[in-house]
Amino acid sequence: MGRPSRAERERIIRRTRLTSLFNLDDYATLHKDIARTGLTPLAHFTDIGLREGRETLRPHGAARVLHEVRQRHDQDAAAFLDAFEAAQSDPGLDAFAAARTVVVAVHSHANYYMHPIAGALVHALRAAGCDCHLVDERDPALATADFPIIVAPHEFFSMPGPARLRHYGFLSRAILFNTEQMPSKWFAEAQRWMFSARAVLDVSFQTAQALGDAFPALHVLPPFDDSQLEASHAAHDPSHPIFQANAKPLFDWADRRPLTARAFDLFFAGFRTPERSRLFTRNAAYLADKHCFLAYSTLPGEPIRMNAESRAIFPTNLSVARNSRIVLAMHRYAVGYFEWERMVAQGFATGACVLATPSLPSPFFKAGVHYFETISRNLDKLIRWILDTEEGARAAQAAADEARRVMVGQLTAPRVGRHVLSFLKSLETRSDVGS
Repeated sequence: MGRPSRAERERIIRRTRLTSLFNLDDYATLHKDIARTGLTPLAHFTDIGLREGRETLRPHGAARVLHEVRQRHDQDAAAFLDAFEAAQSDPGLDAFAAARTVVVAVHSHANYYMHPIAGALVHALRAAGCDCHLVDERDPALATADFPIIVAPHEFFSMPGPARLRHYGFLSRAILFNTEQMPSKWFAEAQRWMFSARAVLDVSFQTAQALGDAFPALHVLPPFDDSQLEASHAAHDPSHPIFQANAKPLFDWADRRPLTARAFDLFFAGFRTPERSRLFTRNAAYLADKHCFLAYSTLPGEPIRMNAESRAIFPTNLSVARNSRIVLAMHRYAVGYFEWERMVAQGFATGACVLATPSLPSPFFKAGVHYFETISRNLDKLIRWILDTEEGARAAQAAADEARRVMVGQLTAPRVGRHVLSFLKSLETRSDVGS
C-alpha cells in the first residue's frame, strides 16, 4: 500500500474515529503488542494496523454493531427508500451518466459467485444510461475511468495483479463494492482497503449503515430481472445429472409456472454447517419422499475460482431453482445476512418461495410478506406446511407473488442503476473524498 499522503492519512483518521467498525478498546485488546510501540491504538491502526490488515472488532463487537444498526432499521430504511426514489427524478443524472466513465472490475480469478454480482451491477448501470463495462485487474481502463468500481475487494487486492492498484493513489479514486458478511475473515480483509477508498458500496444494508457518515457508503442490492434470468439459464451446464435425469421440457418454458406446477419441492445449495446438517438429518425420511435438489458439500479450503467448470454453477443452480417451490436460505453465521444469491437471485427472481432462518432485514423485502422466516428448529414444520397443506401452498404463492411485484416494480435495473449513479454524482460535491 505504501505510505498515505497527509490528506489520505487525515481521511483514514477521520473515518476511524467516526465509524462503529473501529473500536479503540477492542483494537487494544486484540493487539497487545501496541503497548510496546508507544503509539495510541488509533495511531497504530492508521500507521501499521491498516497496512497489516489487523482486526478492529472482537467477535462480539461485530454483533454489537449489527444490533445497534438493527435497532434503528425502520428509520434508516425509510430514509434509504426516500433517497432511492429521489434518484429516479434527479434532473442532472442523464447528463452525468453521459459525461462520466464507469468500469466495474472483478478479479479474473475471483470466486465464481462474484462474477454474477458484478454482471448485475453492470446491467443496472447500463439500463440507467451509463456506458459501463465489466473489466478485470489487467484492464488499463482502471487507470483512466472516472469511477472504477471494484467488486469483492477482499479478493481483488489480495490476488496477483498490478502493484499500482494496491497503492493509495488508486484506492483514493476507487469505489469498493463489499460482498462479505461482517463476522467473516473475508470482511476483515475487505475492511483493510475500505478505509482508504473513495467510497463504498455494500450488498448488505446494515454494513453500509454501520460505516456511518464518515464513509460515503451506499447499500446496493443488485437487480436480477427476466433478461438476466434467461441469459443465465442459457449458460447452464446441460451435462449436469439433474438435466440428464429429468425431461428437457422441465427446464424450457416461456412463462413462469405456479409453485404447485413445479417439478422440485425444495432447493438448497450451500456448504455444510452443523445447523444445516441437523435439519437435513432430522428430516431425511421426509425429504426422501419429496423431489429435492440439495447441492450440499464441505466448505473447500479456498474460494472456488472462476474457470470453465465453476462458471456453470450459478446458472445451473438458477435453472433448478426456477422450477422449485421452495428455495431454502439457511444462513452460515449466527447473525444472518439478507443474502443476494439465495434470496434475490435464486428465490425472488425465479418466482420461488423463500424460506429463511432469521435475517437482518432488507429495505425492499419483509419477512411474512415477501418470504417466510423462522428459527432453524422450526424450518421443517414450515416446509411441511407449504408442501403438504392447501393453506401453506396458497400462502407460499402469495409471498412469491408479492416478491415478484417488488422485483418488477421497484428493484428494477434502471432504478437501481439510477440510484448508484446518483450516489456517484454526489461524490463530486463532497469535500471529504478524493477524485
